[in-house]
Amino acid sequence: MKKFVAALLTIVLVAACSPAAFAGWVPTRNIELVIPFAAGGGSDVFARTLVATIEANNLSPVSIIPINMPGASGVIGWNAIATAGNNPYKIATTSSSFFTQPLTGNAPFTWDDFAFVSHLVQDPNMLVVYPGLGFETFADMVEYARANPGRLVFGGTSVMGNDAMMCYVLEAELGVEFTFVPFASGGELLVALLGGHIHLGAMGPSVAGDHLELGNVIPLAVSADSRLPHLPDLPTLVDLGVNKTHQQSRGIVANVAVDQEVLRWYSELFRRASETPEWIAFADAEGMTINFMDYREYRIFHELYSENYVSFVELVAGRE
Repeated sequence: MKKFVAALLTIVLVAACSPAAFAGWVPTRNIELVIPFAAGGGSDVFARTLVATIEANNLSPVSIIPINMPGASGVIGWNAIATAGNNPYKIATTSSSFFTQPLTGNAPFTWDDFAFVSHLVQDPNMLVVYPGLGFETFADMVEYARANPGRLVFGGTSVMGNDAMMCYVLEAELGVEFTFVPFASGGELLVALLGGHIHLGAMGPSVAGDHLELGNVIPLAVSADSRLPHLPDLPTLVDLGVNKTHQQSRGIVANVAVDQEVLRWYSELFRRASETPEWIAFADAEGMTINFMDYREYRIFHELYSENYVSFVELVAGRE
């Protein structure tokens, strides 16, 4: 009898930890995770690490397939979700352009076309420069930029994203002028910087990768609430007297027509993923702050967070 009870208890515990333990809706075929940017960038690394974490911990009964769908600063990928209707098997990552594009009139969708599935992390943005310029500090860059308006080419991955936000905020705060050039992905941005085709750029630690240690790119500052644990000597913009700072929000969205049971399943899936050692290690290595929110909390957060981008778009409009 004792052996039977022990065996039964084991079965119950295993079942409670398995994907089948989710109540309500459960997927029965593979899920498409749209990445609205090209391979190699921050969104791509974020999405593929999330999928690998879920697979490694057997959290989903079906496969999640990352699909890169770049173009128009993310608009093409997000529009595929906005027009998907009640399709529970199609979700997408978010980044800064998700918040800015509807404000500029460059997107055929609005935020109301989306269900906010889960928020996962806040991602810092580093200001890095090409080593051939000889800049060793933020002050070196500022001195040159003030003496040479428009000479420094500043690269980013979107004309209305976090990278452009850093560029324009630095211009306004420091009284300098850059020439901003957008790229299709963080990977393409990095290649241009490594080759000296641009002079400086904004990118996450995950994009810069080993090039930081090798000295192929020189970090000057980070836009974050505090210094990065693995780069404790790298000052924040606030440390350097720039009074505006901002971290990129990364999460998952679906079409607004998707049922609440579906949103609940995804929220539980991503909550479990966010608590795994693999995800915690990834976030720590990249200087990200894990800030999980379910589909109800993420909706509220979006309404507050988007105000930052309203101010940013007004700043850009004032330049024109």
